[in-house]
Amino acid sequence: MSTLTDSAKEKLTRLLANNGLLVIRQCDLSPDQLIAFSRIFGEVVAYTRSSFSLPSHPDILILSNIEANGKTIGSPVSGRVWHLDGHYLEKIPACTVLNMKTLQRAGGDTWFANMQLAYDQLTPEIKEKISELKVVISRVQSRPYNYPDRGEATPEERAAWPDVTHPVVLEHPETGKKALAVGSNVPWKIVGQDKYSATALITFLQEWVRRERFTYRHVWREGDLLIWDNRVVMHKASPYQGARMLYRTTTF
Repeated sequence: MSTLTDSAKEKLTRLLANNGLLVIRQCDLSPDQLIAFSRIFGEVVAYTRSSFSLPSHPDILILSNIEANGKTIGSPVSGRVWHLDGHYLEKIPACTVLNMKTLQRAGGDTWFANMQLAYDQLTPEIKEKISELKVVISRVQSRPYNYPDRGEATPEERAAWPDVTHPVVLEHPETGKKALAVGSNVPWKIVGQDKYSATALITFLQEWVRRERFTYRHVWREGDLLIWDNRVVMHKASPYQGARMLYRTTTF
């Protein structure tokens, strides 16, 4: 990756902006290489710094169920409902990069849904209806959907996780293409709508964007390097069996 030319880097960023997801096989990167590669797509920022960050490279998050000294070396559970990484932040992260280090024995596929294709195939009437709508994204509200085993958010977490609003229709800052950014199965609130109307509309849109024709199922191989644009695709993880480890970076 250190030998990539400026022309190759520009091609990668263009491919990502136009397709939303890139898959590179047999690309086992060192931590330094992963950081350098990720910088092609923006500033590398670990918005979820934790005890699961790689000690030598805190901008790399370890996703793993492997144990050492009686505890896992990484985050053992990833989001298993449809979501955009960092949707609860004021600024949604641009890209996520995942590098498979230790491949699980079974399961563990990652699903992707193209939010731009989903938007493009909506009827003109629905596009008009949702064109100016904003959705309230609450990390507190989504927690029991994403992590049902963790219990309710603590008062400290609630204070640290204020609600944010984002457009239902997300316009890509580079391509200008529009995406249906409604995320998971959480019944988000819509600004200016009553709960009943908002729930019915959000449920319809969430079911629409998850339709098979908009989705891709990635079956992992060891050494896989995946890069996706959070403004184009949403994703979800799947349960798995056996030891597994990935390195993740995020760009803004």
